Amino acid sequence: MNTDDMKGLDEETRKDVEELLKVTRKKDGTKAYAIAQFEIQDYRMANKQYDLSIKTLQKIKESDDKEYSQLKIKLLWLGQTS
Repeated sequence: MNTDDMKGLDEETRKDVEELLKVTRKKDGTKAYAIAQFEIQDYRMANKQYDLSIKTLQKIKESDDKEYSQLKIKLLWLGQTS
């Protein structure tokens, strides 16, 4: 997410997203990474950045966390069928 992707976000939300972007698989673990990506996509959905939300979800791998990976698949499927 770059600064263009954060247009329309209030300052508090922007800070939250910036912190989430710092989460990595290597440093924080795979589950923390999956959760961070999921939260980033929530912000993107709220900001009507649907394509970016999908790209964020696609970063979550099954090896990161099975539960979040399954949620990702469900959300992507729902987006394709609605």
